[in-house]
Amino acid sequence: LADWLEQVEGAALTASPLFRWEKGQAWSYRRTAYAAMAKLLSSREERLKVAAEMHQAVYATEPQETRHLVQPRTPPMCDAAEKAYAALGAAGQPVPDTWAPISMSSSTQ
Repeated sequence: LADWLEQVEGAALTASPLFRWEKGQAWSYRRTAYAAMAKLLSSREERLKVAAEMHQAVYATEPQETRHLVQPRTPPMCDAAEKAYAALGAAGQPVPDTWAPISMSSSTQ
């Protein structure tokens, strides 16, 4: 978790065609997962309470304009993954209409 949190702010400095976010939107990637991990770790042992503190400290630096965004699914990062998602959709499984970050109020999480 610490390694991932360490990368969030730096990743937000540029756009990422691979992850399909614009500059600043990296904050949305795995936002809810990181929060859940921090909460889980902090509840395990006293020494792991630092996880929640680190999460809070990192996300406290996020600009207001992106705090409402979440990227609920990791976008396909290669042709094979794109085809796998297409197959899931053809089989009736839910596949996002867009891979770009969306407002948390629009998220299905």
